[in-house]
Amino acid sequence: MNCKKHFFVLLGLLLGVNFNAFAWDYTVGEEDWGEACYASEKNQSGVELTILTQRDNFGPIMEIDPYEDRHGYTFPISIFVDSALISTLDATRGEYFAGMVADISTRELNALASGSFLRIEIARQETVEFSLKGSAKAIQSLMACSQKRRK
Repeated sequence: MNCKKHFFVLLGLLLGVNFNAFAWDYTVGEEDWGEACYASEKNQSGVELTILTQRDNFGPIMEIDPYEDRHGYTFPISIFVDSALISTLDATRGEYFAGMVADISTRELNALASGSFLRIEIARQETVEFSLKGSAKAIQSLMACSQKRRK
């Protein structure tokens, strides 16, 4: 580790900064329908982005929580990675999940895993932003988990 990095780590410790507080995380858990795989990140405003899929059955869903119901039941969201529009999806107010949800594809997951910054535009009226630092490992683990077959 070089001196400059030591300085910033020491400064962070002295100031009580957790450099991993907003890093992507991968976990496995349970839902009503069985085992699920999760990749998640919480931004500095406390908004959490979770991508989940059922173990052994790839069908990823993106959830943003909390979500205040200001746009009706169904509304468009546009996904921008590093300022490039990746796709526009139909999102809905969650019924099972508390936040808003949208189905996403492998194409969107690959873009998230290879980018550095994510901006989601909700109903062309508001935006929420997330760092994609560390997303590659979490998303790759999510994709591998959902494709494993138990023996």
